[in-house]
Amino acid sequence: MKHVRARFHLLALMAATAVLVAGCAGGMAGKAGGLHVWSAGTSVSYEATVGQSMFMEIPGQGEIVTTSTATLDVTIAATATEREFKFTVNDASISSDAAQMGGEIPDVSGLIGLESMIHLDKRGGITEATNLEGNPSIEEQGGVEAFREQLQGFLLYLPEGALGPGVEWTREYGFPITQSGLELESTSIDKYRCVEATTYEGVPAYKITVSSDVALSGSGEQMGMPLDMALSGTGDGTIYVETGTGRILMVESTGTLSGGISGAGFDIPVEMRMTSTLKQKK
Repeated sequence: MKHVRARFHLLALMAATAVLVAGCAGGMAGKAGGLHVWSAGTSVSYEATVGQSMFMEIPGQGEIVTTSTATLDVTIAATATEREFKFTVNDASISSDAAQMGGEIPDVSGLIGLESMIHLDKRGGITEATNLEGNPSIEEQGGVEAFREQLQGFLLYLPEGALGPGVEWTREYGFPITQSGLELESTSIDKYRCVEATTYEGVPAYKITVSSDVALSGSGEQMGMPLDMALSGTGDGTIYVETGTGRILMVESTGTLSGGISGAGFDIPVEMRMTSTLKQKK
């Protein structure tokens, strides 16, 4: 079971980042058609952190628990083109005790220095993200579409109309994940609600809550062993976003995924508990 455990740990960390950070981001006051429009050269830096605890019941070994923390330091800068942003990864790191249990820690060094030009539609959805193909760290985390969904987490998918207290909206999306012989699909339904106009650390802000229903499933083969995987769960988050600019001030979220991984003659119950934060760097 060691090989299964090592590869699944890597997938779980990626899933936590993609789902929980992508589901919680920031927007801007006003009508959707005028949002995500910053003055050219305006930039903001963020630190995103995802913590994960994974519990697996291995036949003949009992419960195995691993913990991991992933951190991503990025800068987003507006260009002279409307709704176009330059996304730069300044630093990326992962710490984990997985290696002590025979697992593998993914190499994220290939993300450092990455520059991608991101184009948004009027609702803030990413229509294009350049320079992602061929990056070994992106491929190791599940592929281009999975990483692009992580980028979406830094810019909110907006409601169709004006954003203000009481407004609710939903985003439904999915993306494939290719991971060590496994072909998986992640699907999410994110439900947003703008709760109130308030302040965050003295800055005029909107408070937004988000709840997510998440599923991750698929199958494949590792070392000649057929495997099936099915996980599902929920996440909840709180967002503070500056009312005048639409820039994220702070995001906090938690979530749980549970289910299992199975093969010929064995079933491994799995539970993942995750926390994530996204904050502006001052």
